[in-house]
Amino acid sequence: MTYRVCILLAFFGIIIVAGLNAQQIIEISSFQAAAKLALKDNTDITNGTLDIAGKKQQFREALSEGLPQISASGKINDNTVIPTSVYPDEFFGGPAGELTAVQIEPVKITV
Repeated sequence: MTYRVCILLAFFGIIIVAGLNAQQIIEISSFQAAAKLALKDNTDITNGTLDIAGKKQQFREALSEGLPQISASGKINDNTVIPTSVYPDEFFGGPAGELTAVQIEPVKITV
């Protein structure tokens, strides 16, 4: 029975010593350094900063949904070259077997 107690005490002693070595010892030379360290390592401040950033992003998303959506499209027609069609001269009262090139300009309708 005493052998088991000695093993348990040794086991818990090792755990306690290992736990003490895991903590970090920091030397602070002034109050300002202590305040700066406290602000840097404070989880509440870190979480609050992340919450503020998340809320700002949510606000931007809601604002973008509320603003009007703009879309644009365009079309370019190259009408600088007049199309040319080839017809037999018979359509225009000419001799059979000959062809005539005819340029037909598109009709522009304005309303």
